[in-house]
Amino acid sequence: MKIAMLGLGKMGGNMSARLIRNGISVVGYDYDQTVVQDLVNKENLIPASSVTDALSKLDGQKNCMDDAPRGRCYRKTNSRSNSIAKSRRYYCGWW
Repeated sequence: MKIAMLGLGKMGGNMSARLIRNGISVVGYDYDQTVVQDLVNKENLIPASSVTDALSKLDGQKNCMDDAPRGRCYRKTNSRSNSIAKSRRYYCGWW
């Protein structure tokens, strides 16, 4: 199984690390690419440079979790992932 995690802060980063340690492949995107690179180096996260890139790296059933905070970053990330999810029939869960 492979999922995309959109937002790799405290919650998204930790969830991604736990999923990877338990055998789930995670494609990760965050507007702060240093956070992405840190998880690539520490946990073997599959990096993504954008929401579209993250979703394009998923196989079969397209599952993603949008874990961006509700501030400026959330509005920027959520508007992109929501429109992509609706147009391409991905399942995106928001907290």
